[in-house]
Amino acid sequence: MYNSKTAIAVLITLTTSFAACSRNDKETNDDRQDDKENAATTIRDSLMDSPEQVSADFTLLPGIAAGKIKIDGNTEEVFELLGKPDSSDAAMQKMVAFWFQEQDGVRHSTSIFAARTTEELSPSRVRQIRVTSPAFKTKEGFGVNDTLMEIKKAYDVQHIKYPLTPNQIIQVWNDKDGIAFEIGDDQRCKAVIIFKKGDDPTSTYLPLR
Repeated sequence: MYNSKTAIAVLITLTTSFAACSRNDKETNDDRQDDKENAATTIRDSLMDSPEQVSADFTLLPGIAAGKIKIDGNTEEVFELLGKPDSSDAAMQKMVAFWFQEQDGVRHSTSIFAARTTEELSPSRVRQIRVTSPAFKTKEGFGVNDTLMEIKKAYDVQHIKYPLTPNQIIQVWNDKDGIAFEIGDDQRCKAVIIFKKGDDPTSTYLPLR
């Protein structure tokens, strides 16, 4: 009788141990599978958001583009890219449009000035682009928050004063190759303007603010 009880106890113990080991093995395999799936997701994300791609989306090219927004580009393509503007105004075949985005508690804007020719059914084309987000940088790494002294080392900029109000003057430093930097009282860049090389940005800059 004693031996029978002992045998049964040993059998129960072995069965329980085997079941526990099976559960542990299953959990370990499940964990490994989850780790593999997470790793695969991380790799896919890193490939989709590679530094080259992110840089291309926010590169300031004088006279050419601000990220994916191109000078002389069709404004309909800009609307497809950025969506409906948060604010816009149009008159006499000219238009300004604004998009706003919160970043680290600060509201930044992307704005464009566009115009169309007098030709019938001619598309509206981007003439100027203004950005205030520090995410946008030139190939040399300059943009919002950089100092005027640093910018002068890389660009042949000329000082332009814009009277915003009778008591407020906007300080803009303009490079004829198609880029200008709006400088604040702290001598740091507050916005970057991209325009066509050789154009005079003074006639269309103010509406972009």
